[in-house]
Amino acid sequence: MRKSRRNKQRRQKMMLIIVTAFVIAGTGLGIGNLFASAHGSSQESPVLYKYYTSVKLEKGDTLWDIAKKYAHPDRISVKDYVNELRKMNNLSSDKICAGDYITIFYYDSEFK
Repeated sequence: MRKSRRNKQRRQKMMLIIVTAFVIAGTGLGIGNLFASAHGSSQESPVLYKYYTSVKLEKGDTLWDIAKKYAHPDRISVKDYVNELRKMNNLSSDKICAGDYITIFYYDSEFK
């Protein structure tokens, strides 16, 4: 009788382990699907490459106008773009002169 009881307890433990394993696996799959569906529903932003070039300043150009033209809204604000232009070109102020050249940067989805 003792042997029968032990075998029954072993079978119960084994069933408990199997059921627990299925519950854990099912929960993991459910959570994985949740993340996969959340990831799939968002739009991936296109790859943008950062490039540098030199431009000749025309009469009436300002750093702010240049920033509005070249700053990509997903990457950098106009204000931060102006600050970056100042650093890149060693400018202590926003003052620029027609005929001078400055280095600017821009973003493009095309790899060049």
